[in-house]
Amino acid sequence: MISVLLVSHSNYAIGLKQSAEMIMGKQEALDTISFKEGETVDALKGKILSKIKELDTGKGILVMVDLLGASPYNASLICSHESNTSNDIKILTGMNLPMVIEALSDRTQPKCTLNDLYPKVLKSGINGIHEALSFIEENTK
Repeated sequence: MISVLLVSHSNYAIGLKQSAEMIMGKQEALDTISFKEGETVDALKGKILSKIKELDTGKGILVMVDLLGASPYNASLICSHESNTSNDIKILTGMNLPMVIEALSDRTQPKCTLNDLYPKVLKSGINGIHEALSFIEENTK
């Protein structure tokens, strides 16, 4: 099974995990890291490296972060290159609940690889964004 790691400022990643598990039930190989106010980027990198080792199943790790170019993204990117894991690691930014649900749903498919999962999760995140009124109008015509 492909592992999923959610990394964010404050408790956003924790909330996404809790929401996904409320919808889908308890998940294996899913974890979170929160970058707390006052914490150093080096401490964050240490947590990410440790979590990558912990989640290493040999099937790959999808790391989703909240914001492009911010500390969780930068630290995740650095750690993906510094980790001593056999896993392939892919990083997506702008994580949202549709992305997390897509990742958790598809990663259990027997032939699903990280390279298969990555674009599906990205597309799901993009497709999960709609103006509510427009979406209702489009789907009732």
